[in-house]
Order: sequence, then structure tokens, then C-alpha cells
Amino acid sequence: MAKTSGTDKSVMGPPQALIEHIEHLRSLFRGILESSNLPLNPSSSKYYFALDPNTLEDGGGFAALSQCLEIVFETWQGEPDAEIQLTEHGERLDNLAVFLKDTLQWHIKTELDQHAFKEAWIERLITAAR
Repeated sequence: MAKTSGTDKSVMGPPQALIEHIEHLRSLFRGILESSNLPLNPSSSKYYFALDPNTLEDGGGFAALSQCLEIVFETWQGEPDAEIQLTEHGERLDNLAVFLKDTLQWHIKTELDQHAFKEAWIERLITAAR
């Protein structure tokens, strides 16, 4: 039986502050609509977000999410922690916020992984969306 109190925070869901960061990111993505030269919902989009089941099984949620985002945003081509360059806006970026919350809820459960998730991805995506 899963613990719901005490020190086991892995079953309590993601911290509210982290969810608020993702919601802030989502509002920034929606704000791009009015102020950007980026294409809106291009048919040739590279923004398809999914976790690889093998990476998820072998490395866990944070590894699978990182792999997905590295491929989509092509961060593997630049320096570590380089700025993410958005190449489009619209529906798929909005879907990214939902994807991040779902991944956080179901696959990134430890405080350590949640912190790494925020540092490695959420903050960089917020910077890119500004």
C-alpha cells in the first residue's frame, strides 16, 4: 500500500510551485502569438512530444523527458545549457505544457528529479519563451 503521509513525497504529486512554473510557461507560450515572427502551427512542425518507452524503463522519467526535449529542440547540437531556440508557436507549444505536467505527475516523482527537471528544462523554456 502506498504511503500518503510522512516523508514519502513521491506519491503526493508534484509540488504546487513547480506546477505554477509550468502554468507560467504556458502563459508565456500563449503570449508569443501576439509578438512573434515565428510560424504559427506549421504543417512541417518538429514539435512532437512523447517519451520513449525504452528510455523511460531504463533511465526513468527525467531521462526520457530530457531525451525527448533534446531531440525536439535540438539542444544536443549546442553547448550544454545553451539557450533553447523556439522555431514555431501555437498549439504544439500549448501541448508541451500539458505534456510536461503529465510527465511530472506520472514519471518524475522524486524531489531530486523534480528539481533537476525545473533547473534543466523549465527555467530554460521560460527564458526561450520570453
